[in-house]
This record gives sequence, structure tokens and C-alpha cells, in this order.
Amino acid sequence: AIMEYIFAPDDHDVAIEKLAAPETRIVSLTVTEKGYCQNVAGVLDMSNPMVMHDLQDLDHPQTALGMITAGMLRRKERGMDSLTVLSCDNMPENGDTFKKILLEFVHHVDPALEEWMKEHTSFPNTMVDRITPVTEEQHRIILKDEFGIDDQWPVVAEHYGQWVVEDHFVGGRPDWEKVGVLFVPDVKPYEYMKLRLLNGGHSALAYLSYLAGHLFVDLAMGDAAVGGFVVTYLQSLKPCIPEVPGVNLDEYSDMLVKRFSNPYIKDKVERLAEDGSKKLYNTMRGPILELTHLHKSTQCIATAVAGFIKFMSGTDVHGTPIPCIRDPQAAVLQQPCLNSCLSFDATEPLLIVFGKEVVALSNFVQEVSIALQSIVVDGAVRAMLQAAASCT
Repeated sequence: AIMEYIFAPDDHDVAIEKLAAPETRIVSLTVTEKGYCQNVAGVLDMSNPMVMHDLQDLDHPQTALGMITAGMLRRKERGMDSLTVLSCDNMPENGDTFKKILLEFVHHVDPALEEWMKEHTSFPNTMVDRITPVTEEQHRIILKDEFGIDDQWPVVAEHYGQWVVEDHFVGGRPDWEKVGVLFVPDVKPYEYMKLRLLNGGHSALAYLSYLAGHLFVDLAMGDAAVGGFVVTYLQSLKPCIPEVPGVNLDEYSDMLVKRFSNPYIKDKVERLAEDGSKKLYNTMRGPILELTHLHKSTQCIATAVAGFIKFMSGTDVHGTPIPCIRDPQAAVLQQPCLNSCLSFDATEPLLIVFGKEVVALSNFVQEVSIALQSIVVDGAVRAMLQAAASCT
């Protein structure tokens, strides 16, 4: 339960003081990929306006980086213990990633604080797996019609849930294992499974489903072209998923298909399409490189990326403007994506989203370009059918 709520923009000092309070031992993060303020090279984005602001005005921080740094400064100055910073975002090695970016930020603020945090602060990696959509009118209707409850803002989530946490807390921790949390020495296998299959699968279906005319995920999964593509996509990624203790990957993949198809979740395709430039980097870049190295098929993942490029061009396959594009790189990506849809050369958008290492994979660039041409000329359904057929 939420015991207290502080809206930092209303009073930054109260929020910072809460981080510096003696009773505060753990600060958790759910700020999404873009909240980490890293660029395509995986380092602190010094061109980010909010990062630039916080480096100049740490009393009124606009980022999680700035807020935590301000709290840590007070703790150090008062001779207090440090904190455990618990990232719960969909990022590969989320704790390690946030530690790297935060310490880069802190270095610009106070190198002595950086050294203190390196020695006294912990950043456990975590994996959180539960689909929780934004509340929609459909959720209110289902709740009222099937359960007789009139709630104007229900929070809907699937029954399935898993939280895996690296057991490394500097100031102790609650007994969360009593309520189902799995504490392990290494989260990475669970993390890679969830990010690459669930989150990557969500992104793989999002753009192509929208281009195929679908608004809701469960209805998209009922389309044989979308459902078949998702099944094949998940199978194609198996070679780059590490062995996960106690988990059968085939069973997990089958369960994902059922979870995506859940008619009560009513997840919207446009929600899954948000922040794609960050999501694709975190969920698809590694598999692209690893599958290529293993000489395994990248056709399905190339088609998913091609769908993203067409979506980010700003219009669907009929030339109708797409009103639901919400991406931190939208302004940078739109013209390159539009150019790619005309030239059928995906190089420039791939460079912006994935960086030079992926663009150096000429076969993959060609696969994306061909899939993009198929989407533009023949439509998303035909592209998905072709990809699924080539990967089986």
C-alpha cells in the first residue's frame, strides 16, 4: 500500500529530504528506459536538456539521476549510511546500467561523492514480469458488467507475476520472499528471458499490428498473421536466451502467447509502441548481434524492426497520419524513416537506434530493407507471413 505520496515538482526539497531520511534504506526506480538518460553508446547523454539542467541546478532536479544525487549528497554530508538503489525497469542488467549512468552523472557533480557511492551503495539487478496496461474505458466496462463494480480508475493487471531480485542490499531488506519474491545471486538469465521474449515480443507485434489495423493486443493476437508471427519470433530468439534455472523456455513462450491473448487485459497496441527507440535498443540489439554471430536467422527480428521504421515515418501503409507516436527520438527519426520508406534502405534509422555495430552487419541491414519494402508495397500482413514462413 502507498503510505505517503510526494510530488517532487511541487516541493523538491521535501522529496530530496525523504531520500536523505535515516529511515530510508531503499530507493526503487520505475522510470522507463528513457528515464536512464543514456545515449545509443550506453553512456550518460550530456545533450539531454534535463541532464544539462540538473548539472546546473541540483536543488530542483528534473531526472532520477539528479534527485538521487541530491539525496546522496545530504546523506554523505551528514555522516549517514548510503542506500540500496533498486531498479525495476525493463533494462538489461538494470542495476548495473543505472549504477554506471548515475556514477557518470555524480562524477560531474562531486568526484568525492562518486568514490563514496562506489564503496557504500548497492545497485541490485532485478526482473519484474507482469503485464499492467494503462486504464482504459474497456476496463471500466468489464469491471461493471462482469463484477458489478463501478470504479472510475481501476488498475488492471494479469494474474501472472514474477519478481526476481539480486540479493545485495547495503542496509538490509524486508522479507519479500514471504510474498513470492525470488532472491538469487544472478538475475541475468531471468532478465534476458523476460526482456528478449516478453518485452521484445511486445515490440515485435506492436508496430506490425498497428500497421495491420489492430488497436488491441488480444485482438491482434487473434489475427493468424500476427499470432503466427509472434510464435515464430519467440522461437527464433531461443538461441540467444541463456539457460534459466527452473524454467522451460518452450513453456514460457507458450505462456507468453496466452498472456498476450488475454481478452481481459485489453492492452493497447499504441502503449506497446511508446518509446520504441529505447525499447528496441534494450530488447533487440543484443539478439541481433548474437544471432548473427551464431549464424542463426534474424528474419523475424528484421521484420519487427522494419515495422518500427514504417511506424516512425509518421504514416501507415495507406498514407494516413499516425497520431499516437510517442518516442523521445521521434523528431530525430521521422525524416530518416520516411527516407527509408522511399529508398528501401534502412541504414540511417538503424544507425540512430542501434549504433554502428549493428549497421556493420550488412546482411541484417539488407534483411530490414527488404522487409521494409514488403511492408510498404504489400502491407504488414504479407510481411509477417513471409517472415514467419522463412523462420520455420
